[in-house]
Amino acid sequence: MASNEYIFRWLPEWYDGCLQDCEIGPFGCAHVPPHIVLYDSIGACCAMAQLWVDLNCCYSRSIDGYSDGWVVHYGGLNVSNDCDPAEGPPCSDPEHSVPSGTIVATPEECCQTKLGWIGDLCVAKSKNIAYYTDKYHVDCKGFKCAKECDPKAGLPMGNPPALSGVPTERFDTAEACCVGNLGW
Repeated sequence: MASNEYIFRWLPEWYDGCLQDCEIGPFGCAHVPPHIVLYDSIGACCAMAQLWVDLNCCYSRSIDGYSDGWVVHYGGLNVSNDCDPAEGPPCSDPEHSVPSGTIVATPEECCQTKLGWIGDLCVAKSKNIAYYTDKYHVDCKGFKCAKECDPKAGLPMGNPPALSGVPTERFDTAEACCVGNLGW
């Protein structure tokens, strides 16, 4: 085969996507090194040569795009959208860069499967929505029970303890909270 002939099949890019054997210039084109396995489609290349990379991530990176799926951020106890960070929230910022991280269709599914112990708080944080249960929890610093509610309500309240990522028991009344936890 002459050096300027291309077969337009796909080869693994070795980080998070696949490249096509075509004239270098447009995104996704590369010269095929000798003795490398080629695939008929991006899907086949991702599925067979990039087994460690999430299929949605591999495919979207192979076309210089984003999956528009949702990925977990354990440090922030939230999930974000795999889209262009220049678009702003809820897109990942910095850009999603863990190719092996599972990408799922909705923030609810991602929160449930990856951060299920904090429940609806994950979805609220991911969508930048205020989250209050209107229930009581133990405020260990103040040795009291505090209500999780909107600060605009004007009541003494505490921040939702789930912001720390630690599951916390909640009570319908201050009395039940105190008797159950601060009865000493």
